[in-house]
Amino acid sequence: MIPVSSMNDLFQNRVVEHNPKVLVRKDSSTKNEFSFVVQERVGRFYRVVPKTTRDVFYLKSLNKGYDYFTPAYGDGIIISAHVL
Repeated sequence: MIPVSSMNDLFQNRVVEHNPKVLVRKDSSTKNEFSFVVQERVGRFYRVVPKTTRDVFYLKSLNKGYDYFTPAYGDGIIISAHVL
């Protein structure tokens, strides 16, 4: 686990985004298929671009669809503000 005091060292390339649009996976109940829909998440988030191994390992410890999301457009990853 990463100490709280070093959380500011993570994701040096980050930008605050309010109410970002993200891609959410939607599974079909009748078929073995899925699709993606665009949803707007309400609140404060960060768009980050992982640059270091430490950034990547921290991302792997988070929950996709709750702590981080795929942006509907652009590069990077959308991360909830509460995890930084």
